Amino acid sequence: MHAAGLNLAGAGLHKATTGLHQAVLNQDHTPLLYSLVFGEGVVNDATSVVIFNAGLNKATAGLHKA
Repeated sequence: MHAAGLNLAGAGLHKATTGLHQAVLNQDHTPLLYSLVFGEGVVNDATSVVIFNAGLNKATAGLHKA
């Protein structure tokens, strides 16, 4: 598998555990910690989207030539 395919696979298989942490944390009792964990999850998701799109663009770069 070439680098673009590996990027796509890695981004597609990305698994964030933030949801598990949020299930355990209580937003009312630990609002700062809850916000930090939620923010970290958002950054992870955004990073996965960027890596996936970069891999997809690289993998399909030569396919759209007219």
